[in-house]
Amino acid sequence: TVTVGGGGAGRTGSSGTGNNGSNSVFNDLTAIGGGGGSNGDAASGGSGGGGSGGLYSYAPGGGTSGQGNSGGYGYGSSTESVRAGGGGGGAGGTGVNGSSNHGGNGGNGISSSITGTSVNYAGGGGGAIYSGTQGLGVYGGGNGGVNGGGGSGTTNTGGGGGGSTAGGNGGNGGSGI
Repeated sequence: TVTVGGGGAGRTGSSGTGNNGSNSVFNDLTAIGGGGGSNGDAASGGSGGGGSGGLYSYAPGGGTSGQGNSGGYGYGSSTESVRAGGGGGGAGGTGVNGSSNHGGNGGNGISSSITGTSVNYAGGGGGAIYSGTQGLGVYGGGNGGVNGGGGSGTTNTGGGGGGSTAGGNGGNGGSGI
């Protein structure tokens, strides 16, 4: 049995949680879909979503042992303009924490030549920022938004979607291989 997991849909609007990606299956092997981001604590999955940066610093989602890593913490502040989201976790590394005026970068994925050519897979999406430097998505992950929506992960890489600020839409995760 072969099932290609779909990327999770990004959060829409100013509240709620992005959807986790669906699992990919090859015979008896299952790759768990990544955790969605949130306007609070993020969800866990194969790799975890990045935590939100609001009035408080919210926690990232956790990763699954042997498959992925946790996301980064958001940066909270009473000053809205410096709030930042944490980066999503990747298959090869933990998402970077958000900091004042800088969204966290996504965690590294892994490179594989399963298709005959070396391709980067399963990287985390970047965290969003109101004013400053967006977090960058890596290994197929989408970039975080700057006072707006995030970029989507690259199709067929399993890369995470980038985070958004309130009112924007989070990026969708990329589908599996």
